[in-house]
Amino acid sequence: FSPLPDEPQITALIDRLSCRMAVVLPRVEGDTMQFYCYSPGLMRQGAFGILEPVGEEPIKPGEIDVVVVPGVAFTVDGARLGRGKGYYDKYMSSAGFRALKIGVCFAEQGSIYR
Repeated sequence: FSPLPDEPQITALIDRLSCRMAVVLPRVEGDTMQFYCYSPGLMRQGAFGILEPVGEEPIKPGEIDVVVVPGVAFTVDGARLGRGKGYYDKYMSSAGFRALKIGVCFAEQGSIYR
């Protein structure tokens, strides 16, 4: 994900990983989200002020191995509380999606059930 100002800043991680493997980032398109190849020089400000890839051809859900997902909070069982629009939840329930999911948040948001 491309982080919002109040989310963990993972941009340096994205840049390091992109030197070793293909990295894809989401782009909001109406009420859905698609993933496109990341290229540092080919990003634009998109929905909600988030930097989004400019790519032409979306990556199919089944071609993504790992997805890093931001969250407002996570339960100890891994359930995610997002910002309310459901973009990630819809995408991760799409046909063919099989990626390992890694939730990212600040430590104090890590578990709403202790």
